[in-house]
Amino acid sequence: MSKVFKAKFISELRKSEVKIPKKVYNTVYSKKWVIYAKQSFRSPKYVIEYLGRYTHKIAISNHRIIAVDRENKTVTFTAKDYRHQAKKIKLTLSSEEFVRRFALHILPKALHAYGITVF
Repeated sequence: MSKVFKAKFISELRKSEVKIPKKVYNTVYSKKWVIYAKQSFRSPKYVIEYLGRYTHKIAISNHRIIAVDRENKTVTFTAKDYRHQAKKIKLTLSSEEFVRRFALHILPKALHAYGITVF
């Protein structure tokens, strides 16, 4: 599977508009690639359960928001630091970055919470 994935990936990269020197392609192609592919969901039931966790929850609950500093335009909230055994930390972001990250959790029009339609 690794050889096929590597060949297809490099083929698509060559078709793209990204300018990469041939030497880089040769180096990348000569390396051994390790592909990790998780087993797919067992049935549609599990897909619905998985999607349901995201379609029926909010991105961040109010109790996690510690402070909103309007003067400095920052938001402080608790988060899990997965680099350090999921330890809870306080994270302060600019209000602009906070809203940007929050917006990443807004469902696209094609994915509706009730009667999930994905395309």
